[in-house]
Amino acid sequence: MNEQEFATTPIPRLFVRCTLPAMVGMGFSAIYSITDGIFVGHFIGQEALAAVNLVMPLIMIITALADMVATGSSVRISILLGRGDHGEGSRVRIQPPPVSRPSTLFQPTPSINHHRKRI
Repeated sequence: MNEQEFATTPIPRLFVRCTLPAMVGMGFSAIYSITDGIFVGHFIGQEALAAVNLVMPLIMIITALADMVATGSSVRISILLGRGDHGEGSRVRIQPPPVSRPSTLFQPTPSINHHRKRI
């Protein structure tokens, strides 16, 4: 879609056109989670399935926070671009919001703990 389409397309049609890809993506994500649970439970075992189910709420929280930051950033970028402030809009797009910076501290933790040797 180009800028002109956002200015001239009726709101209900524009809403469906913009939300449909997100809905399809969420549907595929749900199908992936179900398929993953089936394969883990069937081929790896009950303990692995329990581990996946224990970690899943944390993954959902991280995903929700990422969606929140992305949505808030896109609103700010849209407002700035609508005002014609393309320089500030580009800066907001490139620079990560302060909320997302602390989350990078927790990302390597699972891989570090995973490689510890058990005695």
